[in-house]
Amino acid sequence: MGYCVRRRVTIRRKLQKISKVYKPLGKGDVPDRVHQYITQEYARACLVTYASSPKNGYQEGWGLVGTHYEGIQFRRSLLDTIPVIDKLAHQVIPRHPELGPHVRMLHHFRFILPLLPKDEDGLTPLHYYDSGIQLARNSGEEPTEAEYVRCMAAAHEIKRILDDCSSEMAIEQRSTTQEN
Repeated sequence: MGYCVRRRVTIRRKLQKISKVYKPLGKGDVPDRVHQYITQEYARACLVTYASSPKNGYQEGWGLVGTHYEGIQFRRSLLDTIPVIDKLAHQVIPRHPELGPHVRMLHHFRFILPLLPKDEDGLTPLHYYDSGIQLARNSGEEPTEAEYVRCMAAAHEIKRILDDCSSEMAIEQRSTTQEN
């Protein structure tokens, strides 16, 4: 038993003497053949890493690598706009109904519909936004980049109009309080 304890202590002391600081090997630290072998293996590992890295990866529902939408998951990004627009709608219309879990955007935001402009087809940004959100919520397939761009453009337009309305209301409220 004493022999085992003594051996364990000896090994532990020897291991503690080994330097833990990272020290790169130079050409003079090892024989030339060993240095050449290490260099070749390092270069081979770098080539394998480069060859195995994705070049032009594509995954449905995500932005393409190297584009403006890189790293964006379209479905999540679209669904994240709902609470933001809902908050702005509550600022403009304080008695706006609470957001239900599966309610259509066209129905939920029906009170802000008169504030939105119509295009040549008679559709407002809310119609485009509603269709994009419905696809993101219910479709079995991931949204495409074109659907994402169309829906986000509509969401930005709705946000801009609600921000404008909110700021106009704040200006009017300040002017009425100053008059009193």
